Amino acid sequence: MEEITETSGLDLEKPKIMYNKFLVKPRFAYDSVGAMTNDATFFVALDDFYLLGVFNSQAFWLEISRHCTKIQNGYQLIWQYMQKTLIPNAPAADREAIAKLVRKCLDAKGVGCEEWEAEIDGRVAALYGL
Repeated sequence: MEEITETSGLDLEKPKIMYNKFLVKPRFAYDSVGAMTNDATFFVALDDFYLLGVFNSQAFWLEISRHCTKIQNGYQLIWQYMQKTLIPNAPAADREAIAKLVRKCLDAKGVGCEEWEAEIDGRVAALYGL
């Protein structure tokens, strides 16, 4: 399994994966324009569509439930908890297949992506051995 590492404020201008501190379902976003955030948003300074697919999968949501503090309808995803989550270290072919599906969803701006999202969920679940 891979590890997520801490980043610096200088990384805000780079492509990154962003997420709110409090989530009720997977809602990780890709930022390619250097968006600035407040203290209720965290980010992983990686330009990695595979990781974005993993983060938004139902299998990773189960991983979040193992490490993050439960709140009313979801979880508190503060950095200290998120860095304990396990990320599957997938073979290159699996990484590319998931990344391709994520890019399709991003290109479609999230509209009509249900089939691709279901395939991502299935692929990621298999990587977790579910």
